[in-house]
Amino acid sequence: RGTYVWVAEADDGSDPRFLEEVVARARREGTSFAFSDSVPIDEDGVELAESYKDYYRESVGDLMDESFDLDGRTFVEQFLAERNLMLNASAVVWERTALIDALDECLGALREYRLTGDWHLYAAAGLRARRVAYLASPLNVHRRHETSVTASLNAHRHVEEVERVQAFVAEELEVDETARRRMREYADMLRDQFGIAKDRKSTRLNSSHIKIS
Repeated sequence: RGTYVWVAEADDGSDPRFLEEVVARARREGTSFAFSDSVPIDEDGVELAESYKDYYRESVGDLMDESFDLDGRTFVEQFLAERNLMLNASAVVWERTALIDALDECLGALREYRLTGDWHLYAAAGLRARRVAYLASPLNVHRRHETSVTASLNAHRHVEEVERVQAFVAEELEVDETARRRMREYADMLRDQFGIAKDRKSTRLNSSHIKIS
């Protein structure tokens, strides 16, 4: 019934200032959702990195080194098209009606995911968002498990779900060939990491059309 919703996962944590700072930014900018950077830790609570900024830089250079707010479609195009750069659900504070509206719109699609449903939800919400805000301070604590859903999934399904979200974003934004190439390169990088063969017949993105099934 409140204005904001925080999905605080049981095995994650946060800085005591997390809600204060993220909600203050959300209110000031009138955002549909706002999120902060996170500190990744392992199962035993050992810090793995000071933040996720090194990972962000692989995709967007230094764009996430500083806090920002953007209109929703620009945010999706820059930060959710190639890969998901909202790495932990516990780092997000939602304006309640924006979350409900996004779930109403894409709940059927979300039922088909085991891995990347959160990414699809962020993209769907971002495409209709007034504003999205990011706080560069790592105010969230993200516990990573070796036996996580990501680690246990079939590698082929993992890549297939990544390409499914990419295709959804590409269709909604009508992205150009440069963006589609970056999407394909990221999916191929995952195939290399998983040691699976590239199969161009199964890819959902090419220069002439986008297929969503």
